Amino acid sequence: KFKKGEGNLEPPRFKEIVERDGGRFDFRYRMNEEPFLSIGDRDGVVWSSLVRKILGEDAVSLFSGVVVALGFDSLGSYEGDSLGCQQWHMDGGHLFDTHLPPHCLNVFVPLVNISEKNGATQFVPSSHKFSSARKDHSSFEHNAVTVVAKAGSVLVFDYRVWHRGGENGTSTDRHMLYFTFAKPWFQDHRNHRSQKSILDLNSDKGKDTSKRSREERTTESISAKKMKDESVAKESVEVVEGIPLYSTEKVILTSLQWKREGLPNEVRFEQDFEYEFSSSESCETSKKTITIKQSSEGICSTVWDSSIVLAKYFEDNPELISGKCCVGLGSGCGLTEIVVSLLGASCSVMTDLQPAIPLLAQNAELALGEPGKDCNYIVSELLWGQDITFRERIAPVDVVIGADILYIDEVTDDLVQTLHLLCNKNTVVYMAYGKIYKPAP
Repeated sequence: KFKKGEGNLEPPRFKEIVERDGGRFDFRYRMNEEPFLSIGDRDGVVWSSLVRKILGEDAVSLFSGVVVALGFDSLGSYEGDSLGCQQWHMDGGHLFDTHLPPHCLNVFVPLVNISEKNGATQFVPSSHKFSSARKDHSSFEHNAVTVVAKAGSVLVFDYRVWHRGGENGTSTDRHMLYFTFAKPWFQDHRNHRSQKSILDLNSDKGKDTSKRSREERTTESISAKKMKDESVAKESVEVVEGIPLYSTEKVILTSLQWKREGLPNEVRFEQDFEYEFSSSESCETSKKTITIKQSSEGICSTVWDSSIVLAKYFEDNPELISGKCCVGLGSGCGLTEIVVSLLGASCSVMTDLQPAIPLLAQNAELALGEPGKDCNYIVSELLWGQDITFRERIAPVDVVIGADILYIDEVTDDLVQTLHLLCNKNTVVYMAYGKIYKPAP
C-alpha cells in the first residue's frame, strides 16, 4: 500500500506512479517493456484495426499503464486527496480552435469486472467537441453515461471526451489497464511524468528536499531535459523538431491570445501591429516592441496568426536559428523573419511577390535598420518555381520558414520546386498554418 507523505509534501509524483484525485494511482512501472511495448502494433489485437482506421496505419503507441481506484481495505494506509468521484476532465485538448477528427485515442481494458459500485467511468456524449477551458460542468452529471464492463472488455474513446472515474464504494481495489495511441507527429506534453524514480527514495533518506536551492532544482530540470533529449536521439525514427507547433497544451492556450482572425478590418489591415519581443538576457535586445506596418491592399500586408505563433516558437527555442542562414517564404509583413534576425540568425532573408516588397522592406528597416553590410537581413522578390536571384549572396541555407503559405493548391508544385532549389541535406523547414485548406472539388 502506498502512502502520501507527512506534513506539507506534495502528493507522490514519480515516473512510475502518479497520484490522481478520487483515491486513484496511475502506475507505469515497466510498462515500456514487453508484452506492453509493442502490443498496439500487433496484428490481431482486438482494437488495432479500429485504432488504425481512425488514426491511420502509421498510428503510434504513446504510453500505457494501470489506474488503481482504491477500495476500503486500502484506505487504512492512504492519506491522499478526498475520495469520491474524480473531477470532470479531458485527457487532452484540441489542437486548434476548430474541431478536427481525432488525433489521439485511449483504450481501456478493465482487469476486474467494472460496475457502478466500484467506480465505473462516466462519459459525457459528444463532449469531445467542447472546449478544454470549459468551467461549467453542471450539466455533465445529468447527461453522462456510466460504462459498466466485464474484465477483459475493451473501451475505445477520443482523448478529448470529458469523463471522470466514479467512486469506488467497495472493499477491493479496481484496476484499469490503459493504452494511449496517436498520430505519429503528436507528442503529449500535458501528461508528462517526473524524471524522479520511486526506486531512488532510499537514496534521499534524511535529506530535506523541501529546502533545495533554486540552483539544485534548475540543475535537476536541465538534467532531466538532457536525458529526455538523449533518449529521443537514440530512437530509430527521425525526429522533426517543432512540428506541429500546436502539439503542446502550452502553445494551444497561449496562441489563442494572439488570434487575429475575426478582428475588425481596421485592426487587421489599417492599424500598426505591435509585437512584444523578448529573448534570453544574454541577447543585447532582450526586450523590444516591434512595430509592423499593415495595409488594406492584398493578403500579403497583414500579420497572420501563424507568423506570431512561429515567432514565439523561435523565441522559446532560439538555438534553432541562432547563427544560421534562414530564408522566409511568403514573408508578408515580415514579422517572423524580423524576430529571427533579432535572435541572432547569421542572415534572415525575407521574400514575397513584388507587390508585397515595399511594405516588407519598410517593416524590416523600421525594426532592424537600413540594409547594408552591417545588417543581417535581405529583402528580395521571389516567385516560386523561378530562379532564386539572391542565392549567390548567402551561405548554404540552414532553415526555411513559412507561415500560412499553404492555402493555394495551384502553386504547391512551384513551392516544392523552390524548396528543392533552396534546401540541402541539412536544411530544416518550419511551417505553420492556422487552418486546414481543402482542395477545390
